[in-house]
Amino acid sequence: MLKTTEVESGGEWFKLDTEKAINDYVFDVHELMKPFAMLEEVTSTVKGINFSFLANWKGVKIPPKFISAAKSVQTAYSAPIVSNLIQARQAKLKELEEYYSVEDAFKLFDVVLTNTVNKAYANDFAQQEAKRNRK
Repeated sequence: MLKTTEVESGGEWFKLDTEKAINDYVFDVHELMKPFAMLEEVTSTVKGINFSFLANWKGVKIPPKFISAAKSVQTAYSAPIVSNLIQARQAKLKELEEYYSVEDAFKLFDVVLTNTVNKAYANDFAQQEAKRNRK
């Protein structure tokens, strides 16, 4: 999580990508906690703020009949939810990085998924109707 995070010290920027860097540049001004422990506490708090909504999340579920065993690929450079939102033209990468919260992204994805499932239901219904009309 911190490999791309940097801090400024003495006019220079340092990556927090090692325990030594964290211990050197992150500290509790009251000196109650060791730097690494302090950072773990901050990280835990940030995760709680960003993901606490998931405890009560009731997003759209894809009905099993619409889940395919077909192979698919995904990019290694983006989380699947981010990729799906960009492909569905619901958000740009910059917006997801700078503007939308994690909860916003989940809500947007739920809208995309709702639309996709509704289209699948409509397509399924149309196929069944076509079969009935051929008889």
